[in-house]
Amino acid sequence: MKLNRMIETVEMHTNGRPFRLVTRGLPKLAGATLAERRAWLEHSADHWRRALLLAPRGYAGLAGGFLTEPVSAGANLGMVFVDSDGYFECDDDGVIALATVAVALGWVERVAPETRVVIDLPGRIAEALVRWDGDHAGAVRLADAQVSAEAREAYARAVVGAAPGAQRRHGVEPACTTEAQQRTGHARICGFASWIIDEGDPFAYGCIV
Repeated sequence: MKLNRMIETVEMHTNGRPFRLVTRGLPKLAGATLAERRAWLEHSADHWRRALLLAPRGYAGLAGGFLTEPVSAGANLGMVFVDSDGYFECDDDGVIALATVAVALGWVERVAPETRVVIDLPGRIAEALVRWDGDHAGAVRLADAQVSAEAREAYARAVVGAAPGAQRRHGVEPACTTEAQQRTGHARICGFASWIIDEGDPFAYGCIV
C-alpha cells in the first residue's frame, strides 16, 4: 500500500488538551454512514491513525479527529474520533475543537452572537453553539445529540470485529454530553501542520515510545 502523501492538520488546544484535526490528505473514508467509516478505518486503514497519532508525528495522550463528509440531514461536517490508543465514540473536547475551527475558518455560515454547528458522528449527531463577534470564534456550548435506536443498532453492527491492534475506548453506545448535561468550553487554534507520510520511512506507521 502506497503511503506517499501530504497530510494537513489543524493543531489545537481544547480546554487545555491537545487535539489534532486531520483536514486533508487522507483517502476517502469508505462507508455510507459514519459508523461504517469508523469501522473501515479500524479494520482496513488503521495505519493512518498510527502514522498521525503515534511518534514521531504524535505522542501518548494525543487525541484527534478525521474530518469527513456528513451523511445525516442537517449536519454541517462529519468526524471520526481517534487517539494514540485507538478509536472512541465521542469526545466533547473534540466537538468543541471542530466547531471552533468551522466558525473561525468560515466553513459554515457565521451568525452573531452564536453560530450553530451540527456534527455527524458515529451513532449520533452533536450540536455546538459557537460565540461569534464578527471577528473571532469564542466559547462553545454543547447542546447534544440525537441518538436513535436505529443509530445505536447500526453503530453496534459496524464496530463488531475490529482489526488486530485497533482498540475501542468505550462501549457500544457513544458517550458524550446529553441535553441534561450541557457543557461549555473553549478551543484555540495553535497552528497548521503538514505531515509527509512515505512508505519508505521506517516510521511511516508510527512507533510507540
